[in-house]
Amino acid sequence: EMCIRDRGRIDYTLTVGDNVVKKYSVSSISILDISENQNPKAEFKIKNEGNVSAAPVAASFELFNKFGTVRLGFTEVYDFKKIEAFSEGVQTLEFPMDIKFSPGEYWGDIKVYDDEGKTISSIKTIFNVKENTFIDKVIFALKRAAGVLIVVVVGGVWYIKKRLNNKITNKK
Repeated sequence: EMCIRDRGRIDYTLTVGDNVVKKYSVSSISILDISENQNPKAEFKIKNEGNVSAAPVAASFELFNKFGTVRLGFTEVYDFKKIEAFSEGVQTLEFPMDIKFSPGEYWGDIKVYDDEGKTISSIKTIFNVKENTFIDKVIFALKRAAGVLIVVVVGGVWYIKKRLNNKITNKK
């Protein structure tokens, strides 16, 4: 005799077809405030309404002075991660720049591109660069010291190896 005590039901909608639908949008872009020793960063909200994973291909960042009149820099990134089909995601991208920021306001102009190179979303807005805190300064100094230490250690190893090779060569 068979007895079924626990029952469950799962309802789902399944669409079957051979059409690939690649449809996504960038619903918002926010340029984040940063500290002096950081690169500009932005947060992107992406909605994928298609039936395959998708995301923008690239984003560009133009940096302007606090009046928005003088262009100070430009960079592009290709770091978007694909968003699963029928879902939303938030991604934060960093825009590396060889610029030393002073505390204050700056303008950022971001453009987001699809795989055909078309601009699909953009924003031009103010963001703030905050003065480094004491902790930020300590971390920056430690990173710099670590870089110097690596150079010294590698140089020392190279020097010792060269001296040992010379001694081995001289003994022959």
